[in-house]
Amino acid sequence: LHVQGSIQLNRDDDALVLGRGTSGFLKNNELKFGQGGGFYQDAAATIKIHGGKDLLTTGDMYAGRFYDDDDNNYYIDAAGDSQLNTIDIDDSIRHRGDLTTLIGFPAADQFEVKTNNVQRLLIENSKATFSIPVYAPRYYDSQNDSYYVDPASTSIMNRIDIDDFIRHNGDVNTYFGFSAADTFRIFTVGTQRVNVDNNSVDFSV
Repeated sequence: LHVQGSIQLNRDDDALVLGRGTSGFLKNNELKFGQGGGFYQDAAATIKIHGGKDLLTTGDMYAGRFYDDDDNNYYIDAAGDSQLNTIDIDDSIRHRGDLTTLIGFPAADQFEVKTNNVQRLLIENSKATFSIPVYAPRYYDSQNDSYYVDPASTSIMNRIDIDDFIRHNGDVNTYFGFSAADTFRIFTVGTQRVNVDNNSVDFSV
């Protein structure tokens, strides 16, 4: 069949049939392939794919936005905001244009934060590890928030165990504490003023 010009189908249901048996066809607003796929348009703003077939290309695909077919409240707008339910990733999410700043999962049951490609925070099942100072106005006990540490103000704790001495802030030679087992001492100006042990209480003032 050689045609120079146009072929016009008079009715919407008329078609050009291509092939025999499981043939394809072309008609108004519809292109159907013999394998069951194809394209059709039943609304002014939408072109649809026949038979729920996948669309495969080895090239790139461009669109303003990709919507979920089951619920169009979910979509991907790569250059804007996207709405998704769950995202599964293998390792990390990086800050665009800043390849050494990322959050991610170095192993199962682990979460990390990196800046300058150095791990700053690692959260595991039983602990959280920081490699940098941590700042907060107050630190609360997770079991009882009646107990807390407020370093610049008043703290409430149950018991404090220390190895040796407690010093007066800004006055490093005034302190009290435990120089040995069963021994308590008080110092001012770096000189021992009181000593308490199992045998005696001694004063040197």
